[in-house]
Amino acid sequence: MKLVDGKIPVLLVAQVFLLNLSSLSVQANPTLDGLNVYVWDFTTHDFKNNKLTNQMTELFESQLVNNVGCFAGILQRRDISYLLFHKQQEQEITNELWGISENATTQLKKYSANAVVFGRIHSSKDTLDALLSGEVSPKNISLDVTVQAFGSTKILAKQMVNLKFDTHFRDMLESKMRELAENLCSSPNLWYEKSGKIIKDRKRRLMWLNKVEFLTWDKAEQYCKTTNQKRIAGYRDWRLASTSDLQELAKIAGVTGDHGWFWSTLKASVLKNPRYRKAWLVYVGREYVKLANVKEKHYVRLVRSF
Repeated sequence: MKLVDGKIPVLLVAQVFLLNLSSLSVQANPTLDGLNVYVWDFTTHDFKNNKLTNQMTELFESQLVNNVGCFAGILQRRDISYLLFHKQQEQEITNELWGISENATTQLKKYSANAVVFGRIHSSKDTLDALLSGEVSPKNISLDVTVQAFGSTKILAKQMVNLKFDTHFRDMLESKMRELAENLCSSPNLWYEKSGKIIKDRKRRLMWLNKVEFLTWDKAEQYCKTTNQKRIAGYRDWRLASTSDLQELAKIAGVTGDHGWFWSTLKASVLKNPRYRKAWLVYVGREYVKLANVKEKHYVRLVRSF
């Protein structure tokens, strides 16, 4: 049996059906909705720049914008460099572990940025200058990048690559920046936000209520209505998950911790006798579905789109 437009055809039968869904999902090219990042100039560990660090910054930005494209927006520093009028402001922002200065946050938010990418080369500017001029022997250095949200010391993502200075360094630099950008965009903490009353899945643009109930199908419908009336987490458009929603939930079970049968909103409405009313369940963790009597109790997690 195949899903049609994400729905399961109603069956005029009484027995339970099991269907493996693992081959039915469709993966689109996602972007991080609402996460606009500002790429700060890459620097050495002593907060200095040279031609190499500038080239890395531009190549990395290019990979994020043109090839990877996981962020909703990229604000490039060279386009709004006048924001960095004060050197002290730059120093405060580049202090990646202890947050971003309030003044800099205010300035950058004028341009809708709400996160910043820092790049740090684990070498001094003098060493890099010497390497570029051929004054010292080739060596390996490492570069790490971090993504940090404004107003927080929490690192959303961090990735590192190793760079080898040799005769082929220029040729491999672009591929290394692409590797760095791709790895950064695959960081789970960028895509999933679990905080307070919600679990936000940016990749699929679904927001799950961070609470699981064990209810009959009818009680689940009432629970959904009550949740919306109370505007839980500030929203009133919570819904019972569809079968396709629950397929997506199965993909992030490692984040939510879910495992078991979950009620979907889809019911077999043609069965008129109340004793035989059935609705569809999805087994989160194994990606199976089945019909079950609505009087049975199963897990319920509400969801909304954003």
